[in-house]
Amino acid sequence: MTKRLVKRAVVDEDLISEEKDLILHSDVMHIDRNMFLVTVCDPLQLTLQVHIEQESHAVLGMALQGQ
Repeated sequence: MTKRLVKRAVVDEDLISEEKDLILHSDVMHIDRNMFLVTVCDPLQLTLQVHIEQESHAVLGMALQGQ
């Protein structure tokens, strides 16, 4: 077993944001009798989706927590 020197990744200081807010936009999308909870996270531009069986409070709450 050989030892390797571990280096930190180079970080571009111009890409670091001071903004700490994260905004979630969620909606239910219907496609051919299938339902999905779709969530977009700003400013990350991350999109999450999960299949749901029905639009009840319990199902939507669990799906959002699972995302």
